[in-house]
Amino acid sequence: KVLTPKSRSIDHIVAVTKGGTNDIWNLVPCDITLNRSKNNKDLATWLKEKGLYTEELISRLAEWEEYAKNNLI
Repeated sequence: KVLTPKSRSIDHIVAVTKGGTNDIWNLVPCDITLNRSKNNKDLATWLKEKGLYTEELISRLAEWEEYAKNNLI
């Protein structure tokens, strides 16, 4: 899905209410409707509920976190 100025938001991979931070590694662009449906759920649980969970996606998110922590902070 293409994000537009009206449909985009920033999602916390780990919700702030669950101990997540506003660090770059914990932030991803997201469709606002999907972001609202995730709320403060655990990412893997939410992905499974939506039928979007794949090991590849989880692996790519882990790679992003490692890259961001080592290169952007």
